[in-house]
Amino acid sequence: MVNVLHLFFPCCQEKSPTEVESKKEHCRSSAALHMVSSLALGIILGAGAALAAYFLTQGVIMWTAVAGVAATLVISGICYPILRCALRKVNEPHSESTHSKTPESPHIAKPVGGQAKAEKKKPELPKLDEYWSKRLIQQVHPYPGDLPKEEKATLKTEQLDCVFKIQGESVSFEVRKQNMRDSHATVLVNAANRHLQGGSGIDGDLNEWGGKEYRQEQGVRLKSQYREGYVAGHAALIGSGELSKIGVDNVIVVMGPMYAEHPEANSQLYSCYYNSLVLAHQHQKTSIAFPGIGTGVFGFPKEKAAEISIRAIRDFQTQHPDTTLKTISIHYLQDSEHVLEKYQNALKLA
Repeated sequence: MVNVLHLFFPCCQEKSPTEVESKKEHCRSSAALHMVSSLALGIILGAGAALAAYFLTQGVIMWTAVAGVAATLVISGICYPILRCALRKVNEPHSESTHSKTPESPHIAKPVGGQAKAEKKKPELPKLDEYWSKRLIQQVHPYPGDLPKEEKATLKTEQLDCVFKIQGESVSFEVRKQNMRDSHATVLVNAANRHLQGGSGIDGDLNEWGGKEYRQEQGVRLKSQYREGYVAGHAALIGSGELSKIGVDNVIVVMGPMYAEHPEANSQLYSCYYNSLVLAHQHQKTSIAFPGIGTGVFGFPKEKAAEISIRAIRDFQTQHPDTTLKTISIHYLQDSEHVLEKYQNALKLA
């Protein structure tokens, strides 16, 4: 009898401490059994209702059948949601017993007066295998702020045609009105989306230019490393596919931040530039070309983006004086004169 009850009402079975998790999984998949249980209970009580109707109507078969069928359907319909509701409560993860048995972590401070909110747990970064450990930088650097006046004063600036040039120690930085594919750089930077599946703008162009081999690198190989979505500010060096035919050795994939008025967005954009330069330097590249990261559909103001990119490049030059990089360029196709003006404004000393 007990076994029959367990068959029809699986969530009512006894739970041993070692079977709690497996029972929860079992109960989640028991909708069909609960339906059968409800129907069986409905039939039993429906038969009782039919018998009562038979005696009350002095043997009229029609009313007996109507009473039996109606009672069966109504009782089955009521029992099923009750059983499912009971099952949901059994699976409720925040029961008193769970809280009483969970040990307190010695590393987490208790909220004072019940008003302090628990700190948000940062998502764990994926572990890197040997291949990605040399090709992926998983770090967002705090943005140190715009260059101070004295730093700007050390930069030599001049305008040549549609090129605004900053000459550092041994690295030239140029803002060009030019398609990035025509830059002759050995590394191109792609401003991709979180899902690494290609999109509009430069991301769509690079997926087209690089062909099937490049799409495998970004949309399959890199995506398999970042199953939970790419992180703004991180940088990954991948193959260039068909672009190798025009001298592009690699593409560095970053995801620019959506613009917002808070320091985190500035740090993420700064890290896109800085991490890309470090990766190119580590792999002994001689030239790198950037798009205007974040200044398209992500809405980052061009003048602020100019300040951030200049600071990232200057910091990289200062911290890597022996770099193999000789040319760093940022490419815009639309509104080039105004973009050039933004960079000139970013370097004004006043």
